[in-house]
Amino acid sequence: MLSISAQNGVKAVFVNGTTGEGVLSLSIAERKTMLEAWVDKGKEHCPVIMAQVSGCSYRESLDLATHAESLGVSAIGCLPNLFPKPRNVEDLVEWCKMIAKAAPKTPFFYYHIPGFSGVTLSMTEFLTKASEEIPTLAGVKYSSAEFGEL
Repeated sequence: MLSISAQNGVKAVFVNGTTGEGVLSLSIAERKTMLEAWVDKGKEHCPVIMAQVSGCSYRESLDLATHAESLGVSAIGCLPNLFPKPRNVEDLVEWCKMIAKAAPKTPFFYYHIPGFSGVTLSMTEFLTKASEEIPTLAGVKYSSAEFGEL
């Protein structure tokens, strides 16, 4: 995959996303190994490596965020807490803030994918409030068909 990506000019990857290899399919150890392989073999061909660090538990997300920062990734991304889902933007900001603190030197992206997460909170409101609370907030990975929010 790396050589095909490099041959086609890919300059950034989002490792362990939600297309099956991230939250749902791989163990924490497998996700760490996958990220380590991308960082080890991929940096020279694909200079921007971002890691999706969401887990089914808070502790897993913290562990993955800390691990990603230790590898020197370009950024981390995190889904909302899935169990229980955030009830409001303040809950979402608090969740993201806790995960971002585990990687305090790494840019943080909130991964907004309501079709998967079921969380449909306002991203405009999120960005406004989160920018005051999360020093490393770099933006939103926006994977929604609701373009009216943009």
